[in-house]
Amino acid sequence: MKRINRLVDANPVRSGAEPPADLFQSITGTSTPRHARKRRKVRRFATRGMLATLAALVIGSGLAWATSGVDPIDRLERIWGIDRNAGVSIDGSGYGLEEFSILEPMTDGTFEDMPERLKFSLAAIGSRLAPPPEGPIPDGFRRYWIQEPRQIAGWGITTTGGGDGVPSENVAVVSMNGRICFFMDRFGASSCGSINEVARKGLSTTVSDDPPGTRWTIGLVTDQVRTLSIDYPGFGEVPIRDNVFHATDLPEDRFFFLGKDENGSVVTRIFVSKPITLAQRQFMERAPHKLEAQRERLRGRSER
Repeated sequence: MKRINRLVDANPVRSGAEPPADLFQSITGTSTPRHARKRRKVRRFATRGMLATLAALVIGSGLAWATSGVDPIDRLERIWGIDRNAGVSIDGSGYGLEEFSILEPMTDGTFEDMPERLKFSLAAIGSRLAPPPEGPIPDGFRRYWIQEPRQIAGWGITTTGGGDGVPSENVAVVSMNGRICFFMDRFGASSCGSINEVARKGLSTTVSDDPPGTRWTIGLVTDQVRTLSIDYPGFGEVPIRDNVFHATDLPEDRFFFLGKDENGSVVTRIFVSKPITLAQRQFMERAPHKLEAQRERLRGRSER
């Protein structure tokens, strides 16, 4: 992806550079204003996604934090205190194995075969920041990560077909903790839902890529979906491989993917919104600065 490549090229930290050992702790160890703690639950889920996405970008884009001979995943584990091999057990319920043919039952042997990057992604989305102590935040307090147990019923990997100038993608599907999750290897994007949620509305990620105007969707459907099509004039059927579809030619408007069963009945509806306009993109780029300014004003009020 050209945007990621430009980001990597602009990176001032080159190979051989090491971050401070307490880098991540120092970032997350700042005091939290009392008015912000009410949003802790919402922020917890956002932080999990941030951790998994940041890890994928660091590992996948070649930002060389690790010293020579040290795997970037191992380096990130030491910085963030996450162990990708800890807290994993087999979910004997077989959740999702009958609904998704891509899934193979989890065993000790198949976990060993799992790509290390996927193991780390599973550990990242299964981690959360420990809450700060009640009352005043003590000096020198450092936030730390809590890893939750991960029960895996099955997993599988497939490669999409790509097309229209869009490269193929490696996609992993995992049944973990009673949820079905899929992961895009190149972008680090992930999405999870229950079997019923996937059956009704699928799991999907729509990407705006280079050159400008390029847009495509990767998604997941159950075995019940035999055919999938774009419900928009001039567009037709989208191939499915191992429960995963990759649509590289999309309408410049909102639309639905319609998944039909063997009887031709619509069983899955996947909504895709309009592309983000230039004005919307510029607003989103300015939003973090406005939010930070608002936080500073709130901090000033709370200190009066």
